[in-house]
Amino acid sequence: MTSFADDLIAERFAAVTNHVDDSDWADVLRRAGETRRPAWARRLHPPRRALVLAFALVVLTLAVGVTLAATVGGFSHWLTGSPGTPASPAEQATFGAANSRSYAGFPPGTKLRRLIETRVGGAVYRLYGFRSGDQLCLRLVAQGIGGQPWMSCVPRVALERAHSPAQVAAVDWAFGPGKPAPGKRFTAPMASASFGFAADSVRRIELVSGSYRQQAIVANNAFLAIRQHPPLGSRVRHVFAFDTQSHRLPVPVAAAPFGFAPLHRLNTNQPAPGPTKVEHVLTHWTIRWVNRHEPRGLSLAAAHIPATSIVGYHLSREHFARVIQPDPLSNVRIVILQVGKRHNLCVDTVVGDSGGGGCSVLSHGPLDAELSQAFGGDQFSLLSGVASDQITRLVLFLSDGERWPVPLKDNAFAIQVPRAQYPVNMVAYDAQDRVVAVDPWSGF
Repeated sequence: MTSFADDLIAERFAAVTNHVDDSDWADVLRRAGETRRPAWARRLHPPRRALVLAFALVVLTLAVGVTLAATVGGFSHWLTGSPGTPASPAEQATFGAANSRSYAGFPPGTKLRRLIETRVGGAVYRLYGFRSGDQLCLRLVAQGIGGQPWMSCVPRVALERAHSPAQVAAVDWAFGPGKPAPGKRFTAPMASASFGFAADSVRRIELVSGSYRQQAIVANNAFLAIRQHPPLGSRVRHVFAFDTQSHRLPVPVAAAPFGFAPLHRLNTNQPAPGPTKVEHVLTHWTIRWVNRHEPRGLSLAAAHIPATSIVGYHLSREHFARVIQPDPLSNVRIVILQVGKRHNLCVDTVVGDSGGGGCSVLSHGPLDAELSQAFGGDQFSLLSGVASDQITRLVLFLSDGERWPVPLKDNAFAIQVPRAQYPVNMVAYDAQDRVVAVDPWSGF
């Protein structure tokens, strides 16, 4: 791991160990196997009952329509890339320098915006934001207290199709070395931070941790909550948004883990949404342009990614390696390479200066994906990988009923997945729009 005091390496999908984070959460970037769920069947209702249910749904929709219209869809400043005010030249230069040191950074010239600044307990906290490609990102830095900055990104579609007036980006990021608790293995931080996005109509954000309730600062379509000396193991469990009419609306949030506990899973009893059966079975899963060594994307050298940092390098020298960006303006790179005597296919997802993946890709099916997450309080995981040639499009089905298109370029894909919407289902289609692969995920 390489660490800098103010570096994107330490902020996004880097191998960071936060010594003051009482969750002791080690950064995760590992291949996860498929989580198959039992097939679920729709209940067939008699026509009369279906009509009653449809009527009830219409009434309910009309009842809440005014509230939803007033709260959802108010992220226009974020979607146009103009929340808050431009960062100062010094702030922009610091961000640019950190970004340039990453193997997989954002495009040069990405403009930083200043959103919220607050002083708590002698420390100054600044929340910045920016848009790059289909990602909307928040970056939190602090002065006068120990701890590294943190950055969390969400896909643009998450705000375009929001079902609530706010979107949590990260909860319980730790700052400062607190006092060790007597007889405890972990150390509580001096302060913890939670932040996210807010629609135009949001006037107040409330975070709940046990019996503790905290009001966040809301400004420039963002919110920030700093809690001093949180008790050991305290975690944000609920978030509520209040609009101009004082409507109290729940905001989905997935709590950060404590200690060595796994990530908390929501909706564990729900079946994976979307199709569950393959309509057409594919054979001969392959990526022909890789086999033909076509120079698509970038070489490792052109992408400034050292070959020694790529998974599979330890097995043998690479015969062929190319770097693909599903979203050309994001900081996510998919490295596809062949190594060894048998030209074993390997895939590595690189974000910032960190990467992880595996080999023997597409050996068990036409779709090969991995799930990764840098920090337990992040509200989005990264689902990335490669698809066989016969797959022409990918759709992510979320538990709230949304269907998100997945960026797919030169067989590589990557998308941020909201943890609060697990289980999700990645569904692959061929040129005839037949389902050729289903890949459900319930999280870590």
